[in-house]
Amino acid sequence: MHWLRRIFHKEQAEKHLDAELRFHLERQVSDYVAAGMPPEEARRRAHLDFGGLESIKQQTREARRGNFIEILRQDVRYGFRMLGKNPGFTTVAVLTLALGIGGTTAIFSVVSSALLRPLPYHDPAQLVWVADENPRAHMTVVLESDYFAYQQLKGAFQDVAAYEPGETHALTGFGDAVRLNGGAVTYNFFDVLGVLPQMGRSFLPEEDRAGVAHTVLLTDACWRQHFSSDPHIIGRSIALDNESYSVIGVLPPQFEFLDNPRIEVIVPLALQNREISITKPMRLVRAVARLRQGITPLAAAANVDAANQRIWAGYPPSWAGMMEGTRAQVLPLREHLVGKAQPALLVLLAAVASVLLIACLNIANLQLARGVSREKEIAIRGALGAEVAIRMALGAEPRDVLWMILSRGLVLAATGLVFGLTGAFALTRLLGTLLYRVRPSDPATFVGVTLALLAVALAACWIPARRAMRVDPMVALRYE
Repeated sequence: MHWLRRIFHKEQAEKHLDAELRFHLERQVSDYVAAGMPPEEARRRAHLDFGGLESIKQQTREARRGNFIEILRQDVRYGFRMLGKNPGFTTVAVLTLALGIGGTTAIFSVVSSALLRPLPYHDPAQLVWVADENPRAHMTVVLESDYFAYQQLKGAFQDVAAYEPGETHALTGFGDAVRLNGGAVTYNFFDVLGVLPQMGRSFLPEEDRAGVAHTVLLTDACWRQHFSSDPHIIGRSIALDNESYSVIGVLPPQFEFLDNPRIEVIVPLALQNREISITKPMRLVRAVARLRQGITPLAAAANVDAANQRIWAGYPPSWAGMMEGTRAQVLPLREHLVGKAQPALLVLLAAVASVLLIACLNIANLQLARGVSREKEIAIRGALGAEVAIRMALGAEPRDVLWMILSRGLVLAATGLVFGLTGAFALTRLLGTLLYRVRPSDPATFVGVTLALLAVALAACWIPARRAMRVDPMVALRYE
């Protein structure tokens, strides 16, 4: 309670402390008077016994741990005043730290989102991306008829689903018309990923056909933004592209659509051409599969290649020639989503981390340079700091002088931290619009970088602080 009172009710705490000490002093005076001592002598003797009220107050503050907060507050205020008196040094130091902090935080957020954060699907290690790489057409997709054939490869896959991202739909009937990012999937898409809607259900096989009543799934973000988190949305009809769709479910907040996490509405893909035909248009789709236990992506790719040779042998000559040289790709889903960017991201992270390290070393050098010019100030504070009664006025104990220097460095680091994290937040939002799986705000990343920065800032300030503490007061005081 004394500690809290010192922080939030300083004046009241000081009055309470003064009244308490004076009560004890007057009680001692009364005891001396009762013993037969003259009043003036009794008061003088009591003051000698107590050793001075101000000294006792200071010792009491320290004993109650409220003095640390007061010293910290004063050192922080003094640090800001010193930074204001040196605008050139402050600007260079803050900008250097801000650039290092902002770049490191933003890139680490990218790396964390793309490489470290688990995919939001059930047992993602078993998920693979399946495609046919055609060197002539420069395409890495799957023919509609091939998708149906891959579903029969039970020796390699538990199940295979197809999807298409990137369509847009016009939502009307809920205020102003808006464009929604849409995707289309086969009915088993969510079963393959192991994702269950938070409300309602996913698609049924009979809904994944052409000519049936339209159904739609909403993402959590779409449900909250465009339908005000309506708990009764299931079963309602909405208008997409002037056609009626029945809402059958709302997906969980952590769900991300493959290849495009900004998808807002999902409809059935309704594939129907199981065989190649020169009279029917053939759709190109993307496929995701769940491996059977014990099957590697390489073994699954061999199965797909063997199946392709059998399938393409029955194609019309024009189609068979077009598929010549095509090879199957079966990649772990994370590798597909990140692509070839993983080495570049790691190199970029190492580069910006080096920039932050260089920034901290530069700040340490600047602190050292300033420390040489301030040796007299440090010497005065150290030389005159032996007595507790005058510590706050003129001097400090060695640990207090050390803390004063470190706190000034922390003020500088905190200022750079504010600007750096502000820039990092804006940069990650920009990267989130350009790169897949980058979250615009990652609280864990920001907290981690903040703690790491404070540790680095303390280390960067420790060297100049220890050097200043080794200054001989008598030598420093002779400098003019």
